[in-house]
Amino acid sequence: MNFFEHQDRAHQNTRRLGWLYLLSLVGIIGAIYLVLWLICRLILKANISLLSPGMFLSVAVPTLLVIGSGTLFKLIWLRRGGAAVAEDLGGRLVEPEQATVLEKQLLNIVAEMAIASGIPAPQVFVLDRETSINAFAAGNSPQKAAIGVTRGCLETLNRDELQGVIGHEFSHILNGDMRLNMKLIGLLHGILLIYILGRFVLQYSPDISFTSEKESNSGSNFLATIALGIALMAIGGLGYFFGRILQSAVSRQREFLADASAVQFTRNPDGLASALQKIESHANHARVLAPQAAAMSHLFFGEANTSWLSADWFATHPPTRQRLQRLSVSARQVPTEAVVGNAIASPSAPAQATSSAKVMGFASTIAASTVASNTSGVSKPRSQAPLTSSRSTPSPNARVAQVPESLQQGTETLEGAIAIAQSLMLDYQNPSVRAQQEALLQQTVPISLADLTIQSGKVLETSNPRLRLPLLDLAIPVLQQATVSELQQLFKVLQGLAIVDKRWSLTEFVIYTALQHRLQPRVTQPAIAATDTLDSVWQDCLMVLAAMARVGHTEPDTIAYAFRSGVYQLPGASTREIPTTTPNGNFNQLKSSLERLSSLSAKLKQAIVSACTIVALQDQTITLPESELLWAIATCLDCPLPPCLYFNGQKARLVVS
Repeated sequence: MNFFEHQDRAHQNTRRLGWLYLLSLVGIIGAIYLVLWLICRLILKANISLLSPGMFLSVAVPTLLVIGSGTLFKLIWLRRGGAAVAEDLGGRLVEPEQATVLEKQLLNIVAEMAIASGIPAPQVFVLDRETSINAFAAGNSPQKAAIGVTRGCLETLNRDELQGVIGHEFSHILNGDMRLNMKLIGLLHGILLIYILGRFVLQYSPDISFTSEKESNSGSNFLATIALGIALMAIGGLGYFFGRILQSAVSRQREFLADASAVQFTRNPDGLASALQKIESHANHARVLAPQAAAMSHLFFGEANTSWLSADWFATHPPTRQRLQRLSVSARQVPTEAVVGNAIASPSAPAQATSSAKVMGFASTIAASTVASNTSGVSKPRSQAPLTSSRSTPSPNARVAQVPESLQQGTETLEGAIAIAQSLMLDYQNPSVRAQQEALLQQTVPISLADLTIQSGKVLETSNPRLRLPLLDLAIPVLQQATVSELQQLFKVLQGLAIVDKRWSLTEFVIYTALQHRLQPRVTQPAIAATDTLDSVWQDCLMVLAAMARVGHTEPDTIAYAFRSGVYQLPGASTREIPTTTPNGNFNQLKSSLERLSSLSAKLKQAIVSACTIVALQDQTITLPESELLWAIATCLDCPLPPCLYFNGQKARLVVS
């Protein structure tokens, strides 16, 4: 089962959780109604029928309002993202320019795991008051994710062990567990409000003595109030009890998967196993003391709640012994293939990268560029079988290590990250255009920032161009800390740098579009319901595949064949009319298509990214322009990056199995 199938499974679990939530509401309303009826009959001596519509409404409406408002409030609060959860647990955001040596090591590991998993690097928090060994991942989406570690985790674990723990948390981001976990927090909070309401009723019930008949009636009311308060506490507590059981059951199912994914990311099962062993021997184990830890225990790497509720059914994590046993199996089965959607690819012989200025088939200007029509017919290509390989992808450490140290240091400050983003837009092929861009920088940004951008550009000019996108990945977490006005200024400068020569290159389009997608959602991100069919976006799928085909191929017949090979990878392609020519397009149309495709379900996004990968691999070579466009497509669709992007210009040898 791959990432997208896990995402789909997570969505199914979310739907089941919704039905269970509705069932729990019915049970709670029924229990409160029965208790209130018994109080009216036995204590207040009221002659009320067991089936009283009026009484039922007087119970159901307030109960739904209390639980619904509590759940809605918590879910709205959690929409702030993983940072809200981290701050609620007492977390402190790690800022690169102020980070200690250990915290910089943590940031480096997070960057490595982001590249290894192919998802955006999340914000990083440290729980300074927690001395135990634990970590968590939280957020509604990869763009709003946060990873937190305890102070004990940071100071006790070595680099390999910490990498294993962070890899485990990245799996929860990758496999769609976070969103389900956040919903669990909201649902439990709503049910818990019934218990809190009952405690409130008991606490503020009047203290009445019974000395007269009138006071005796008041005493009956008092007893009824006390009984109602106790009943609400019992019902709310029971609902929360079963909610915690559900929470724990869901969490336990995901932990083994997360451990296995961590091994895949780090290629080192011993690091994760050693971390688990240190938790067992640590004085505080994985216990988190923050008051909110109990409700959020399913988010953590280890068992955060060590009270009696953490035993058996309430355990949010499998026993450490079981996790270690499975890791010992993983140590003998570390995967050696690089899986790309439904394909597996491996590097082979080197291949020359072509210049991005000559690719795309999309003409210069972003507003009105068009492509020459290709009218060559082509027969239906043979569908690609699964692909195998004999070599693994580069380790995440190696990928980050290839980025020049001066540029890595630049990503530690906001000014440095902005300078790197701007330097990535400089033209390294045309000196006259480059001179115009540098002059524009000196006119539009502070002198210190302009100088830093130019210096970064000089380093980039002599570096492997394939390191530009990993470098941007390192800079984005810092750019996410910028204010709205700073981001607006950044995009204004980037756009100005791109149109100095009155045209957009592929690299400029990729960097600008990816930054917009990754940074602007932090300002505003409207909720869009996921679409489970390609019917309304079929033409957009064709536009993306056509762009991918034209980027990597030059001959009309080859372009057409690669395009149709990708089309036949899409779900339902056999029932649709396949165009006989490769569609024309420009950057504006491509961007609009990607925006519409972003509303698809995770499984359909997988199909599109896999189809694009098949198009790129038709000639068994991933060129620089192909890797840049594939990176942009995967980023805009919130998908993990295909491992073939890390082959540094080498051929991807395809072997039909």
